[in-house]
Amino acid sequence: MLTAVGLIGKTRLILDSHANIEKYALGTIDVIMYNLGYLPGGSHEIFTNSDSTSLTAAAKLLNREGIITIVAYPGFEAGREEQLAVQAYLRTLPQKEFSVACWQMQNQVNNPPILYVIEKSL
Repeated sequence: MLTAVGLIGKTRLILDSHANIEKYALGTIDVIMYNLGYLPGGSHEIFTNSDSTSLTAAAKLLNREGIITIVAYPGFEAGREEQLAVQAYLRTLPQKEFSVACWQMQNQVNNPPILYVIEKSL
């Protein structure tokens, strides 16, 4: 897909823990995407958690006008705990430096995913 739209040379995909984001950063970053929870169709015993999410490091690495997206899945116990930890952290980000938005389906059953979008303004 990235090749088809001419972005393969401008993109670096990394398969590793969020906790290691600083290991791969070659400077500041324009876009960071988090997809929390467990892999659909995979083992429900393997999932992300708030200790490995590294949002503090991501916020520091983000360029001015850079974006972080986070999709959290509160439909299982560990996912709900992680979503609450993410929400609590995002509420601490300074308003003058970050804009934080949250989007969630309101008419869906079974705890639909929650999307957070963070933009760095300074």
